[in-house]
Amino acid sequence: MGQILFKSLWFRRVQNSALLLAIAVGVSLIFAVTLIQYGVTEGLEQARARLGADILVVPSGVAVDPGEILYGGAPANTYMSREIEAKIASIPGIRRTTAQFFSQSLTDECCDTGGPFRLTGFDPETDWLIQPWLKNIGKMQLADNEIIIGTGVNSFPGGVVNILGRPFQVAATLEASGTALDKSILLNMKTAREIAGESPSLAGLWQANGVPEGLVSAVLVETEPDADIAGITAKIEGLDKVDAFSATETKRRIYEQFQVITGLLLAAGIMAVITSAVQLVSRLYALTLERRNEWGLYLALGAAPGRIAGWVMAEAALLCTLGTVAGLAGGYVLYRWSVNFMAAHQAFPFIYPEPAVTLTIAFILLACWLLLSALAAWFPAYRSGRIEPGLIMTRGEFD
Repeated sequence: MGQILFKSLWFRRVQNSALLLAIAVGVSLIFAVTLIQYGVTEGLEQARARLGADILVVPSGVAVDPGEILYGGAPANTYMSREIEAKIASIPGIRRTTAQFFSQSLTDECCDTGGPFRLTGFDPETDWLIQPWLKNIGKMQLADNEIIIGTGVNSFPGGVVNILGRPFQVAATLEASGTALDKSILLNMKTAREIAGESPSLAGLWQANGVPEGLVSAVLVETEPDADIAGITAKIEGLDKVDAFSATETKRRIYEQFQVITGLLLAAGIMAVITSAVQLVSRLYALTLERRNEWGLYLALGAAPGRIAGWVMAEAALLCTLGTVAGLAGGYVLYRWSVNFMAAHQAFPFIYPEPAVTLTIAFILLACWLLLSALAAWFPAYRSGRIEPGLIMTRGEFD
């Protein structure tokens, strides 16, 4: 049976190739869109749970999108007076605040970090984002020679990394959050300011803004549950030359943009699936006309009708399996390329699906196509089993 099946597929390779391509295109688009949608949704959820800030405050006129700071780890050297944090904390409706200091942007030329990352100093006295990780490793404070790295930062041999001539011990690695923390190296604000103050490339900034000890780069704000975030944002911007961004609004805008992109891809994928499904049904039905003499001969030689029907079902299953597997491979490549392409143009929270999740989605798509092939092949298989060998051999048509 296997030899006959493969010979049949090869003999009609042009038609079958067109069908395989149609199936592969539809599957690849749907697979890629599903993985992207899952990653963005999971990233936004993780960002909401782990970022822990409702408002981001940065110096006025910063030429960096707030999404880049929240989710992209943008190594922006922007600074404002540290006094702004106390002013923000005094606004009614604000539960707590914490400041961060963006130090030297790390590259391969200055450090052995293996890539460009943001060196971020946090305030251990007010921070509620990083402190839980210190508790997990049994520490109350991060030593001056210790750092915490995001999951997007390369691991280091022996847990020691050289940053601007200073050796630092990796104390902990954060879990993936889909936020800027994934692409940051975290250390005490005091040490971050010292490193920045010693950097020749940043000397001009201190002449314009003052010494690093009196500056911060961003203030993260957590509001009370029933607070008016829009009103608080307006009050913050009225305090000084700062811009305040709602983290919720930023996430909503990013999600809406992805909804448009994934919606278009999904629509294209559904259209391709419908086209390939119609093509599959018509192709299998045409088999009952193209091969009636062949099947009539098999029946005349003693082949059981069920065996002929099995050939039809097996051919449909094999075509769908090959097309789906090709589509899954192409879809995964499209998914990785799309995520990298979009990340290069816009920051967004994204959590790569676990291998088990990816395999589950792939299995579901394969199962759905096998079910579709069974439905599409049922009628041709039924007709093939009802062929009258005598009529076919004499008249070449169905009764």
